[in-house]
Amino acid sequence: AEVRKEKAKREKQTKRRRPLPPGLSEACRRLSDEKDVGTVERAFQRDAEVQLLADTLCGSGRGSVLLVGPQLVGKTTLVHELVHRVADAPKGSVLSGVEVYSTSGARIVAGMRYLGEWQDRVRRMVGSLRSEPSVLHVDSLSELLNAGTGRGDSGLDIAQQLLPSIEAGELRVVIEATAEDVARAERTHGAFVRAFRSLAVRPLGALEGKQALAASAK
Repeated sequence: AEVRKEKAKREKQTKRRRPLPPGLSEACRRLSDEKDVGTVERAFQRDAEVQLLADTLCGSGRGSVLLVGPQLVGKTTLVHELVHRVADAPKGSVLSGVEVYSTSGARIVAGMRYLGEWQDRVRRMVGSLRSEPSVLHVDSLSELLNAGTGRGDSGLDIAQQLLPSIEAGELRVVIEATAEDVARAERTHGAFVRAFRSLAVRPLGALEGKQALAASAK
């Protein structure tokens, strides 16, 4: 009976989902929708990192963030925890009303076959993101920088198209990366990397890990 109730609840929430704004439905997911159906996990023992992420993205400076750490260290979970904190934020706070959208380099260029197509998609994405309080999450720096290359385009790549809006504070972006990704990007896209604040995500210690597991099991 409980399983049926939970399934019915999730189906009802799915039906109530708002359509994504024009320009974002093509390549982005709205993470609050995924939170509503229970697929966005919580972060435990990460309060300092989550607070710094929220302050940087949504505070007065409105900066963008590179989450830098080893693979599987929990970078995505920090973004997911931010989504939960946005949902719980009191009205009038800096997190209130912020939408977090997620994409990847592969999703941005998916289905784009002709010259200029993905560039137009990026312009539509940026226009929609600038029209509301929002954060764009990208799950891989290296994939973002490589997406769209080798397709015969002679203009800007994705990073270069995003850069002016990021530098102007009109677009807030959080990108996941390893230290090796950042080192490579500094050689090829130095200005793009410098537009971000780096937030190091370290592995949890043994005690922290045990406490996080205990908290997640509740």
